[in-house]
Amino acid sequence: MISTIRKRDGKLVSYDNYKIANAIFKAAEAVGGKDFGLALNLAKQVEDAINKKFHPNSIPAVEEIQDIVEKYSSIAVMRAWQRPLSSTGSSTAGPAARATYF
Repeated sequence: MISTIRKRDGKLVSYDNYKIANAIFKAAEAVGGKDFGLALNLAKQVEDAINKKFHPNSIPAVEEIQDIVEKYSSIAVMRAWQRPLSSTGSSTAGPAARATYF
């Protein structure tokens, strides 16, 4: 498990999955999202991907972590757009309605 990451300024800091969840949630909030639980779930998926990609003794750069976060967040957004939002199975709601997936 990754325990340290390298920040943009080169400083080493402890890995904190809660910071990833917060970043995901803030991005979702910007488009009307309200589900911090989903952000935590995505952050766990990101953590799993990080642990698969990097050796436990590796020190990934924050940019590498960010790339993984963006990938998983993009997948969640695409799923939200495909998800039916009404009891009739219609998925024709606009972006604002779909953003509530978060």
